[in-house]
Amino acid sequence: MKTLLFAFCFLCSTGALAQNLLDATAHKLEMTEHPLRASQHTMAGEQTLLGQNSPFTFGQGERPLWEFTSNAPVEPLGDLAREIKKEHEAVKKSESVWVNY
Repeated sequence: MKTLLFAFCFLCSTGALAQNLLDATAHKLEMTEHPLRASQHTMAGEQTLLGQNSPFTFGQGERPLWEFTSNAPVEPLGDLAREIKKEHEAVKKSESVWVNY
């Protein structure tokens, strides 16, 4: 166990020392320029990501918002809080209180 601990500490200290001894001078970051990416040109043609023989089909159009909403009745939070408070008050309370000092 001691040997394993010593080997772990030795590897960690070697790694920390190597980080300090490496070239720590700051280097200027030089970005390569791509002038064609920044200039205005025509858009590329449409390409499919699915391949030639894909059975995938899709349709375009707009669906009204009412198709996405549910008509489930929503109970207000205030009513829920009142019910929980009534349930809490109805629970039998402890008759004795233990205090340990």
